[in-house]
This record gives sequence, structure tokens and C-alpha cells, in this order.
Amino acid sequence: MMNFGDRRVQTVWITFLLLILTGCAAVPPERETALPNQTVDHPASEPGLKRLIIFNDSNALLHGIDNAGRMNVYLNGKGVGQLPIGRYVVIELESGTHELQLEHRDLKLFKSTHSIRVLEDNQFLRIYSTMTSNGAETVERPEDFEDVYVPAF
Repeated sequence: MMNFGDRRVQTVWITFLLLILTGCAAVPPERETALPNQTVDHPASEPGLKRLIIFNDSNALLHGIDNAGRMNVYLNGKGVGQLPIGRYVVIELESGTHELQLEHRDLKLFKSTHSIRVLEDNQFLRIYSTMTSNGAETVERPEDFEDVYVPAF
């Protein structure tokens, strides 16, 4: 039987827990995408570009304690950055279909690729981590967006 009062057992357990908690943080990608003004309602910097607001809506109870909710975001193969839970980033793109890659680290690295269609200005894209993958979906602007989310960069 294991004696949890034993100093060696406590040290092993503390080390194990620290490895799990720190191992869940993904290394942020290098930013290879220029970011426009991060104000949500700001107009696009160039005619013809559409603004896409990507926000991390991962469950804070399930993924916030061990940093597993930090999502690395890549768009069309280029690094955008890492979005913690409750943060957003604004990207400017041409209309059309684009490839979004997401990754988060829990006990392992979860990667996913999503095809997104950007058709209108100020389009909102909700991203989130799950227990086994990542998700992304276009949504209407949340009513309380400015109260809940802040710029990541």
C-alpha cells in the first residue's frame, strides 16, 4: 500500500502533476501573418478585403486549468498566433475558401484542418478545443462579444 505521507511519494506525485500541467501548453507558432487593427468594427484596410474575427470559445473548466485551451492558429499554412481562451484575433482576407489549421496540446498534440468560407465583412469564427480534437464554426456575432472577449495581440 502506498503511504502518501512518505516524502518520496509526495515528491513523485508533485513532479507528475507539474509535468502534466506544464506539458499541456502548446508552443505558440511564429506569426507569419500581418495583423490589421484589432478593433472589431474597424473597416478593412484595403478595398475588397473581408475581416474575419477568430475567437477562442473553449470550455474554461475543461481546458483552462492546464492551458489545454490555448489554440495555435494557422491560416493558409501561415502562423497567426496562439489564442488563449476568451481572446480573439482579426484577420483580413480575400473572399473565398481558406484553410484553417488548429492545434492544442492536452496529453497529446491535437491537430485539425478546417475549410472556411469568408464571404462577408466582419465574419465571426468560433474555435474551441475538445477532449479529442478541435472545432471551428462560423457564427453570428455573440451579443456580449466585447464583454467576454479581448484582443489576443
